[in-house]
Amino acid sequence: MIEDDLTTGPIRGHFRRLAVPAAIGMLFSTLYNIVDTFYAGYFGTQAQAGLAIGFQAFFVLVSVGFGLGAAMSALVGNAKGRRDVSDARHLAAQGIGFATIATVLLTLIALLAGPGLIALVSETGSYRDAGLSYFYWLVLALPGFILAYTANGILQARGEVLSD
Repeated sequence: MIEDDLTTGPIRGHFRRLAVPAAIGMLFSTLYNIVDTFYAGYFGTQAQAGLAIGFQAFFVLVSVGFGLGAAMSALVGNAKGRRDVSDARHLAAQGIGFATIATVLLTLIALLAGPGLIALVSETGSYRDAGLSYFYWLVLALPGFILAYTANGILQARGEVLSD
């Protein structure tokens, strides 16, 4: 792996190296939601309403992943800026370990509190049932989301996502 020094050189190259991958990641996150909504439309408005309700509860959980990604980007970026490779690696490993523990806890919280959150924002009916079903599928994907956001924050801080 090439170690790029983000403390020297033109800002334009650093901007490209750091901001473009973040923008592409957000684009794919948005496309994920668009595709879900598009295909749910084939099943009807009840399915789309259920998707919207289930995703609200899931978004509360996945927001932890956004925070972990930002934290990893800042902490690993600061260590890299100090040219402390050992500390950067240590922080990255701690972040991934913390994300793993957080994923287990969030999954338990989701299974216990998710149905209540969905009931709080919806009326009894087919769209609530669809929302719960979608929510449970999303909970299965929760580890991937949390760990991916954490790893993405580390990669962004290192500036090694794209090369010139």
